Amino acid sequence: MVVYLLVRSGVSLQKNKNIMEESNKAIVEKFITKVFNQKDAAAVDETVGDVYIQHNPGTEDGKEALRGMLQYVSPQIKTARSLQMGEFVLQHNQSTGWGDDKTYVTFDLFRIKDSKIVEHWDIMQEMVEKTASGRTQIDGPTEIQNIEETEANKKVVQAFLDDCVYGHNWQNIANYISAETYHQHNPSVPDGLDGFNESMKQMAAHGMTMAFEKTYRLIAEGNFVFVHSSGEFGGKKVAFGDLMRLENGKIVEHWDAIQETPATSKNGHDMFAQVTD
Repeated sequence: MVVYLLVRSGVSLQKNKNIMEESNKAIVEKFITKVFNQKDAAAVDETVGDVYIQHNPGTEDGKEALRGMLQYVSPQIKTARSLQMGEFVLQHNQSTGWGDDKTYVTFDLFRIKDSKIVEHWDIMQEMVEKTASGRTQIDGPTEIQNIEETEANKKVVQAFLDDCVYGHNWQNIANYISAETYHQHNPSVPDGLDGFNESMKQMAAHGMTMAFEKTYRLIAEGNFVFVHSSGEFGGKKVAFGDLMRLENGKIVEHWDAIQETPATSKNGHDMFAQVTD
């Protein structure tokens, strides 16, 4: 009887955890839809905490700054993918209406506390019409599958970072990225491991150096893992956002966004480190 109650208690706790996390995702979806797409001022108080830390370098902290920004822009945001892990929700978005006629691909990362958004990071890159692979920067599979493999997939990506990205053991790349199927959404990189390797050679030949300095967080749900890192690209300090899809323990698809990090920020925070508890 005791064992049964312990097992049932564990099931209930996991069920409640899943419900909480799903509600976090719903909070972010409401925020995107109502605050940005519909410019519903009341929805700011419904979805955003009294303390709201902003890591977008062009935006100040707080709800009032958010309301003020919406007086000058009319964004339309379409979400392709949404991941949740505990208090974090990651969205892979395509958007327009940021004060110009450009279309952007963005990774938006939100932290939820007491059912309110309290912190936000993003990485934004302009979308291009033509890519090396023929894929767009946002198309491809969207369904989250194999929830039971979340931690295992996260470990694969972490091992890839430790071994290849930071350890520079690129000869081991086939241990982590599938040699049979590797769909690439980076505008400059063709599909497949051969395409990746050739792209790296071309970058080196043209002096386009790329270096990851620090990975701040991995957000994983099922077959998707997002990596949020700082580094350098082409001699400039940048924020890297990399989203990977895995099958059978190997990375089979990759989306990314890269944004230059400015020397100063309107909110006084960098684009990486968590501020709130």
